[in-house]
Amino acid sequence: MTTREALHALIDELPEEELPLAEARLRGLDTHDAAGIPYDDEPYTEDDAKVSDERWAGYRRGEFVSMAEARKQLDAS
Repeated sequence: MTTREALHALIDELPEEELPLAEARLRGLDTHDAAGIPYDDEPYTEDDAKVSDERWAGYRRGEFVSMAEARKQLDAS
């Protein structure tokens, strides 16, 4: 069975009321032009990983701005 055939079989097994959600999820897989955003083909580098790790560590230490505080700051500018 091909992947396409397996997907068709899975869809055929879904209850009718779940089909709209399945369709939305499948359509959401198009990452090449989702909302006009081009596909990111740049590699994830060691520098990217280092910066990401540093930022997550800061978040875990409580070094972040809450959404409420960010809104206040934006409203003040």
